[in-house]
Amino acid sequence: MKDNDNVEVLLLLVCLVGVVAFLAFSLATLNLGAAIEERNEELPDVESLIQQRQGLAVTKEQLQNQGKALQAKVDYLRGKISAEEKKIASLQKELPDHTLAEDIARLRKELADLEQRKVQLAQDRKDLNVFRWRDFKGATTLTNPLFLDCQSSAAIIYPGKKALRLSDLNKKEALKDTIGGHDGIVLLVRPDGFKTFAAAFEKAKKTGLTLAYEPVNAEWQLELAY
Repeated sequence: MKDNDNVEVLLLLVCLVGVVAFLAFSLATLNLGAAIEERNEELPDVESLIQQRQGLAVTKEQLQNQGKALQAKVDYLRGKISAEEKKIASLQKELPDHTLAEDIARLRKELADLEQRKVQLAQDRKDLNVFRWRDFKGATTLTNPLFLDCQSSAAIIYPGKKALRLSDLNKKEALKDTIGGHDGIVLLVRPDGFKTFAAAFEKAKKTGLTLAYEPVNAEWQLELAY
């Protein structure tokens, strides 16, 4: 009985081992299939891999080229800075500090002188266009002249800067109220004021005062106060 029991137990164990082996094989097969299926979903195709590799190669080459260019710039700047530092050091050895200070002071003085000359030239240029009453030859023999600045549309009376338009000059006694106390009339003719001058000249003749006239440029400024 014992031998039979042992045989049965042995057979039972063999069966159990077979079942376990079958289950293990089945599970392994299922896991492998799942793994293959999962890998097939994630892995790209060959063409995509080639394109990606080519893209990475191009990007790498671009980065390398950019790095080389940047390094070249850095090397150039370092060389330039080094050269400038050597130049400065050489100048400092050749020129003592007091000489540099004297040169700077001299240059500043020259600059100040130039600025002063610039201001003076501007003032002189302005004065070239400013005329006072004794600058006109016709007024040199007069002690209290009346000036008529004949412009395109009016005659400006000095002193006082009163404007007489052509319509005013056409009146019979246009200058009657302005000649009191004056010993002469000087008519200044602007380039566009000949028509006004002609009308003013006819009225000025009737006053009996000494007359004179002179051409005046358009940009001239008049300072005719006594």
